[in-house]
Amino acid sequence: MRFVYCVKSVDKFPGEGIGEECCMDEKNEFHPLTKIKNWRRILSNQHVCSKPIFYQNKRFRSVIHAYEYSKFVFYGHINTANLFSLESRSELSKGDGIDAKLCSKLNQSQITDKMKTEWKLKKHACMFNILKCKFSQCSNAKRVLLLTKDAELYHYEGKLNIRRSTELEYIREILYKKRSISHESCVSNKIIKNINEVDINSMTTFENNMIYKKIMGPRVSSDSVASDFSVSTYY
Repeated sequence: MRFVYCVKSVDKFPGEGIGEECCMDEKNEFHPLTKIKNWRRILSNQHVCSKPIFYQNKRFRSVIHAYEYSKFVFYGHINTANLFSLESRSELSKGDGIDAKLCSKLNQSQITDKMKTEWKLKKHACMFNILKCKFSQCSNAKRVLLLTKDAELYHYEGKLNIRRSTELEYIREILYKKRSISHESCVSNKIIKNINEVDINSMTTFENNMIYKKIMGPRVSSDSVASDFSVSTYY
């Protein structure tokens, strides 16, 4: 079973979305998802939750808002970072995830290549923590994720590229209590007992790569899946 989602996914029956796979028996199993309008979009990082996501003592409308906030804090651009939080009351903070993602690309003038490279080594643990906040705090998002049961989840990233969202599948297992959130991961001779306690600013490249391999899926372009995509369907 495979579901494919993005922020502009069409609202079709489970298994009938473009690039999805599902037999008739499985369709009946996932029928509860049909009662949630645009359930695929809710899985997207750009989806605006009904209640703000509380992360690092601030409130954000979407995962992207929180992620961009963290990124600019890492860059040392606190004023820009604060614009993404609802506490700032800025138009950016009140917009949707699509706007937040677009605006983040417009505020790169003082960001050096070195800073961008260093952020790439830290961003995976940051994203994972934000996603855990979303799916533990937003009851509707949590419900959707749990109703996907053991289905493989893929995010459509444009240009016929899809990436398996193993980070969401991992969080789903945590919510199902199949895997303890206080699991022990041996990373660079250290024991990380709780991923919430990870300080992304002090992580080594090796440590971040270990987390990435554990919770993030590779970006892929599969002919059997990508050929079924129509860009106009999603955007």
